[in-house]
Amino acid sequence: MEDKQELEKILRDVESARLSKAAATAEEPTAEDAVQAKTKREEKARAFQLQLDLGDEPADSAAAAAAPTEMPAAAPAEHSVPANRENTMPAEAGETGETEEEPRPKKKKSGGCLKKILYTLIVVAMAVGIAYFGIVYIVDSVGLNKSDKLVDVEIPSGATTRQIAEILKEEGIIDQPLCFRIYSRFFAKADGKYQRGVFSLSADMGYTNIVDRLMTTTPRETVTVTIPEGYTVEKIAALLDENGVCTPETFFEAVNNGEFDYDFIRAIPTTADGEQYAGRIYRLEGYLFPDTYNFYVGSSGESVITRMLDNFDQKLTADMREQIRANGWTVDEAVIMASIIQGEAAKAEDMQGVARVLLNRLAKDSGYPKLQMDSTRDYVQSILPSVGGTAVTGTAYDTYQREGLPVGAINNPGFEALHALLNPSTDPTIMQCYFFATDYNTGITYFNKTFAEHEATCRRYRIGAYG
Repeated sequence: MEDKQELEKILRDVESARLSKAAATAEEPTAEDAVQAKTKREEKARAFQLQLDLGDEPADSAAAAAAPTEMPAAAPAEHSVPANRENTMPAEAGETGETEEEPRPKKKKSGGCLKKILYTLIVVAMAVGIAYFGIVYIVDSVGLNKSDKLVDVEIPSGATTRQIAEILKEEGIIDQPLCFRIYSRFFAKADGKYQRGVFSLSADMGYTNIVDRLMTTTPRETVTVTIPEGYTVEKIAALLDENGVCTPETFFEAVNNGEFDYDFIRAIPTTADGEQYAGRIYRLEGYLFPDTYNFYVGSSGESVITRMLDNFDQKLTADMREQIRANGWTVDEAVIMASIIQGEAAKAEDMQGVARVLLNRLAKDSGYPKLQMDSTRDYVQSILPSVGGTAVTGTAYDTYQREGLPVGAINNPGFEALHALLNPSTDPTIMQCYFFATDYNTGITYFNKTFAEHEATCRRYRIGAYG
């Protein structure tokens, strides 16, 4: 820094001498001369400084003549200034000349690194996806740890492999329709070879056995069965057995232990809800809707019952459910009352009258805490011999002993009985009645207000206790 200052001093002295000479000749320097002089001075200073920094030969003769005889030694190498130092030094105060721009360092390219990371993530994700798909495919295709319960699966005529795969998924036979389609097309070569009909399949069979059954097993024949209104579970089981639909054993098992996804089935009370619900013989008694059905021969008990429960779910409309709630009943209580109406009335036109008497007796402070319906007592007596080891208490269904409703329905009522319960008779001659008696020989039902009138009617027509 001292060298530079010394050099600038020498140059200023030389310039002052030149200007003095010019003044002696009466020539006044112009602005252009001042700029040129300044430029030359900077160039000389730059050249001299460069030589000092690099330890090169002495500066030009004009500068050497004006320089002192002893020049300071060059700075040690470790303290030398870089060659391009003049480009980074700020301009001196009062100088207007432009300095050479410093070249900007190149930015490091981070895009390449990000691309590599993204590529790696994609590869890893694909590897994980392929591995997961492979595991899912293997588990589903061999039926690993799946249920062995047989399910009746209906394949419609002209169904594509895609449609069949969706049907199998809905029935719980497979979990991955796409995997099944891949197996069917590329491994089994079964596309377009499936038969229509109903097939008994289980989830643990695996794709190989499922495809084989759908292609080679002879579909079962159908049979039409009409279930009359008021039939009990035992009568329905016998009817289905006679027509080859299913065995009584599989039917009874499904009635009491089958898994059915309906809100009204889940709401059926059990002993866990109270001791008053103990002693129910058949869990689904009352819900097996009477109707005419086309069943497949050799069906499972659960598939048959599912058809009946689907029908019940459709027949019990949203309006009917709302009426049941408005009356403060549960669906199960409504089914039990409808079954009593079904069992007591000989004709549909008398069902509304029976419903009125039933509701009169169930009303608070009616004076008749017990319904005393023969149909409820007869149900227990008809069931007891065939139940075997099932314990049935006398008070569970016998309304001569039990107050209020029996523990469960006594038959499977039809739509007319359900409708009558929700629309009881408004006939003035029946509105205040608490008794009725039905002559099953003539189909006539007699309604009475008092027990004395009721007893007299039974004697006269030799019905009820006097029949």
